[in-house]
Amino acid sequence: MPEHELTLPPPGLAGQTPVRVRMDAQVGLAIAAAVLTTALTAVSFWLSFESLHDLATAHRLQGERAWAWPATVDAFIAIGELLILRASLMSRVDPWAIVLTAAGSLGSIVLNIASVGVSDDPLDYVTAAVPP
Repeated sequence: MPEHELTLPPPGLAGQTPVRVRMDAQVGLAIAAAVLTTALTAVSFWLSFESLHDLATAHRLQGERAWAWPATVDAFIAIGELLILRASLMSRVDPWAIVLTAAGSLGSIVLNIASVGVSDDPLDYVTAAVPP
């Protein structure tokens, strides 16, 4: 049995059987969380891109430029998140990565809300703000 699968009992419980840690369950949960996080991120970016594309076309950007503009806005978020992951794997905090992610998120949220225009229903604005 591999050494990392066993834990020692707390000092007050000496003489009792050690508890086996289920590494396969932990790995399975980590994989499921990674898959769901990736799916959520992909759908969120798609919704945000659609909204920002509509805003770009409403303001005279056409064709490839109308699709490239949302990419430049939301790329701040993606780059910042990758830099946060890198810092996390190095057990560090990268303040610039946090600033980059926050700036991209706030910019994307504001622009997605702006794409709604004038509406009497407050949920229109909430729905526009949620994807990023």
